[in-house]
Amino acid sequence: MHFAWKDRPVTRHSEKRKLVESGNKFCYTFSIIPHHYPGKKPKMEDEIFRLMTEFLEKQETLNEISHPEDLSGYSTTELHVLKKICESENANGTFLAKILHLTKGAISKTVRKLAVKQLIEPYRQSGNRQRVYYRVTPAGKEIYEKHEMRENGWKRVNHAFLSGLTDEQRQNAAHYLQKYNAFLERMIGRETG
Repeated sequence: MHFAWKDRPVTRHSEKRKLVESGNKFCYTFSIIPHHYPGKKPKMEDEIFRLMTEFLEKQETLNEISHPEDLSGYSTTELHVLKKICESENANGTFLAKILHLTKGAISKTVRKLAVKQLIEPYRQSGNRQRVYYRVTPAGKEIYEKHEMRENGWKRVNHAFLSGLTDEQRQNAAHYLQKYNAFLERMIGRETG
């Protein structure tokens, strides 16, 4: 099986990619695990990892195909912070850190990037000159709307898939994802803690 990646063909066996954090921007890269294990049966953990990798790869490919609007200059964190600023009245760093489960330092770095890109602007309320709040600019609103269009498309795709599962299958999927998210939350806590 072949994949195209950044204008060059990639085989499942030869390409290795890992999830890399670059400052505040996450770039998806994956370790590709081959489908066949010569002479031995794969462990269930390996198979689950392979399936998760394949899922993320296909999600990324479908996203690029079905949503060509260019959001490539923005990290996932930037888009989520922008979204919360758009949807919240009087958003400040403390509020954003709490609701997005990020450190105040990560929020500070992200809002600086968004301000440099002229997607948000800081302001202070007349009664409270100490606290800095953020509001979206017209350019930020445009990026937010593109991001929302992309997210709504994914919601439709996921709903179409999940509606074909039984209640038990949906409950099992929800249980797995809750446990995995809790595990990742603990890992983030250890790393930032």
